Amino acid sequence: MARPRREIVMARCAGSALLAAIEIYNKPTVKYREQTVALLMVNAWEILAKARLVQQSGSRIEAVYRRKSDSRHFERDAETQEPLSLSLSEVLNRIDLPQKANANIRGLAQIRNRAAHLGLLTPEAQRMILAYGTASVQNFLKLSDEWFREAPPLPPLLPIGFLGDVPAATAATPSGQRNLLKFLQQLADETASAASDCAVTMHVNIEVNRGFSGGGNIGLTGDPAAPRVRMSDDEVLARFPATYGDLVSECKKRYRDFKQNRDFHSLMKDVNADPQCTYIRRLDPTRASSKTCKRFYNAQSVFEVLDDSYEVKS
Repeated sequence: MARPRREIVMARCAGSALLAAIEIYNKPTVKYREQTVALLMVNAWEILAKARLVQQSGSRIEAVYRRKSDSRHFERDAETQEPLSLSLSEVLNRIDLPQKANANIRGLAQIRNRAAHLGLLTPEAQRMILAYGTASVQNFLKLSDEWFREAPPLPPLLPIGFLGDVPAATAATPSGQRNLLKFLQQLADETASAASDCAVTMHVNIEVNRGFSGGGNIGLTGDPAAPRVRMSDDEVLARFPATYGDLVSECKKRYRDFKQNRDFHSLMKDVNADPQCTYIRRLDPTRASSKTCKRFYNAQSVFEVLDDSYEVKS
């Protein structure tokens, strides 16, 4: 059997990196999954883009090496003497990449830089990972197939909203991440009118259908024959980490006009009735009639309810 061309081998490596990113993201209890996705997905794009450059250069790997100025010699690593390759931005400027795919990769690279050097990402930045990552998977599959006829059968990113480690409420978003979010939104806005099969971002919504009674979807059901999913207290409390006191404290930080008055208590009735916002932990979980209980809240879900009624601080 003939050995596959160099660019095909590279494209398959890129597909493996993308698959690793998706598998990590689809494990909702894994901490640091959003940061890992950003790191691996940008790595996948860099390998795929370099494979395209190699392909356009007649399968010459030298096309991705960095040359010394005014010289035929390559720049080399001081310790290993391996040739240094071009940066991601340099490669993107040398290949035929759709505008929206280019903007998507640039946005992911900025998230990757933040994750690689500082680690922490706000919930807003983590949601951007899903929007940019979902679009990036679709762009990757399209271009890998178009360029190399190599489109690995990858699963989608799953926006799992009912499991996993959800950050507790935090104060105002740090200025550095506000600038990052602004940049990411600008990328999407600037290319909104560009004609392309690719996308900068894709937003995915989950709806829980309380009346669902089985079939090929996921929903809450009373059907005794339906598969059961059990969650430990630790898993549930990771989803609902805030107490009532925590929630009130964060509301005071988040809203300019917040008052713990009758209007607030009226809004909290809706919050307490929403299973996406609140979880009741009973002293005796085996007895639904147990009166000794405590409420815990998913602050981000609660804010989605309260933001329409209060002025959010900038």
